[in-house]
Amino acid sequence: MAVVALSSFSLCDLNAGVLSFAHLLSAFVLISMFYAIVIIRRSDRSTHFMAMIGCLIGALVAGILTLDPNHRISGLLFGN
Repeated sequence: MAVVALSSFSLCDLNAGVLSFAHLLSAFVLISMFYAIVIIRRSDRSTHFMAMIGCLIGALVAGILTLDPNHRISGLLFGN
């Protein structure tokens, strides 16, 4: 998950060099993952669980946003 979130920052050249909302969600995922690691080291399982759910939701929303018909990946997947 961290590799995918980090790699999204190398794709800003597709958007005229401007970061998009998906990049904001990638940053959210990276921060949530760091927070989850810190929390689990403190043995707080319930907070760790919620942080990991936040990572999952952020990653899913970013993935769904890439399926916008204006993005290159949707053309590759759906042939548009």
